[in-house]
Amino acid sequence: MIKVKKLLSAFLCALIAATSLLVPSSADALGINDTSEGDFRDGAMVQCGKYILSAVNNVKKNKLRIYRTNLKGKKKKLIETTPNYAGNALLTYKDKVYYRKGTNVMAYEPKTDRKSKMFDMALTAQQNGSQKSKISMLAVCPRGIIYRDSFNEICVYSFDGANSVIANGTASKCKAYTAFLGATDEYIFCYRTEKKSGGRYIQQMYRYTYGEIKAKKIGTFKSVKKPYTIPDDGTFHVFKKKIIFTVGGSDKDGLFEGVLCSMNRDGSGIKTLKDGSVGAVIFPAKSGAYITSTDKKGNTVLNKISTSGKLSQTVKYTDIKYPIISYTTSGGCAVGINVAKTEFGYDLYALGKVKKTTGKRVIKASSLLKKSDYGYVLVSPLICGSVGDLVLVTYGVYRYDNKGYFEKVYRCKSYIVNAKTGKKTLIDE
Repeated sequence: MIKVKKLLSAFLCALIAATSLLVPSSADALGINDTSEGDFRDGAMVQCGKYILSAVNNVKKNKLRIYRTNLKGKKKKLIETTPNYAGNALLTYKDKVYYRKGTNVMAYEPKTDRKSKMFDMALTAQQNGSQKSKISMLAVCPRGIIYRDSFNEICVYSFDGANSVIANGTASKCKAYTAFLGATDEYIFCYRTEKKSGGRYIQQMYRYTYGEIKAKKIGTFKSVKKPYTIPDDGTFHVFKKKIIFTVGGSDKDGLFEGVLCSMNRDGSGIKTLKDGSVGAVIFPAKSGAYITSTDKKGNTVLNKISTSGKLSQTVKYTDIKYPIISYTTSGGCAVGINVAKTEFGYDLYALGKVKKTTGKRVIKASSLLKKSDYGYVLVSPLICGSVGDLVLVTYGVYRYDNKGYFEKVYRCKSYIVNAKTGKKTLIDE
């Protein structure tokens, strides 16, 4: 029993530090890489015209289901069912939404309900007999679809059918490959860990300008001190004058450890705002953005990042009787999660304003349990993304043994939650 309690304590730490609770490896969280450029976005929930597309990770059935709803999150229609893949599930640009099915990138037009194959990311693999396991769909930009091919190269497949390699697949001396960071209307940014100095890895930032032959070196930045792994992950958020981003990797407990940085829109002037205790996700806001961190005393802090790239404390939690903000919305609302009173689980709350520490309970963990459930059961949420004040939330009911090892998924339910009103719509189960 003690080991299980320690496991659940670790889950709460994961919730505080990285937005979502840890779940079995077969149900990895969908990446969130919000470019915040009005007409192209990435993530698990995106708006395209008068519709919202939601990619729901059904842990129980190990499938990804893509639904189309109206802008209120109603009138759902199942568009596609696919396996789960690493990387962003949905990309949107202008009037189309792009998703992966096998090694193909599919284009879907919500207005007409038409879908078609754009291209096959495994074409080079088929021609050269190489492995397909490294292939991943990364992002969309005004030029086309950014993806990683079977040779660890980062490529852009243009909307006009041309294919360009913007970063080769050669590993550095640290055995690190070039990692994609994000894209804007003008550039694509990537980084690669080149060396280690004073207990920190040194990352080289690269900038690819649309239409050029290759990427240019534009600056360096450092990892956290003595990181557990070489940095290979990150999130990216764009303002009118600044770009903020996180870069890091997993620590020994599987939680994110990394640095929060800012730079100018052209990639110059890279500055480290905070390192080591930042969350893995940058949240949207009415103006600027938010990110969680942990102070020296172990308290959770929600920080506001201004549009000029400055960091300031918004909410500090010294008592977990209040819901901990787990995702903010562009409308100034939030959803928070707190420990349930009657079982090992977490209740979901809608918070009308980001600075409020109280709100309306939307989902009660005990409501997802059944009398037939037995063993050490954990009811945990996964916050996947948002459009306006609508937030995509997936709840899983998991069973563990008395040593804290995962055994089974009892059930999985996904909701679209209005963070402003507290109303919810069941979208998948």
